[in-house]
Amino acid sequence: RLKKEYLKNAIFFELISEFKEKSIWVLLPDETPVLWFFEGSNAYKYSYKDYNTKGVSVQYACQKFDSEGHLKK
Repeated sequence: RLKKEYLKNAIFFELISEFKEKSIWVLLPDETPVLWFFEGSNAYKYSYKDYNTKGVSVQYACQKFDSEGHLKK
């Protein structure tokens, strides 16, 4: 969990792919991108299996990425 004051300085945005798959992202103040949740079978260049979600409905991935676009484990 992150502190409320820290998140007040984050940027929240939605991406919609050409396949109509939607995802909500957070850019943290330290410039770390976070995939908050998504609809569909993919978000960005990864599938729901990569995010360890069930692959149905709204999926809360809460995954951080590095500056090169790779998942942080």
